[in-house]
Amino acid sequence: MLSSANQVGEVTIAVSGDAKEELAENLKFNQNELLDHVKRAVEVKGLLNSNAAGKLPKLEITVTEVRVRSNFSAVMWGLMAGADHIKGTS
Repeated sequence: MLSSANQVGEVTIAVSGDAKEELAENLKFNQNELLDHVKRAVEVKGLLNSNAAGKLPKLEITVTEVRVRSNFSAVMWGLMAGADHIKGTS
């Protein structure tokens, strides 16, 4: 377990205005599922200590760019449909 100097007490995810526009036509992206995945990854690394949520810093992630292909595009066009990606800042 890492020292509390390396831990965070909470993880949050927000979506920027530009990313919200990209998501308007994309129903596959789920902000809550992404948050769950990030929280699990941070927990596995021993960096999340939710018992000290008010005492430790908060990890705030802002999604700035999202591209998730539809199932149809992924199957029909395969590699030519491009790659899925999520970009953000913390």
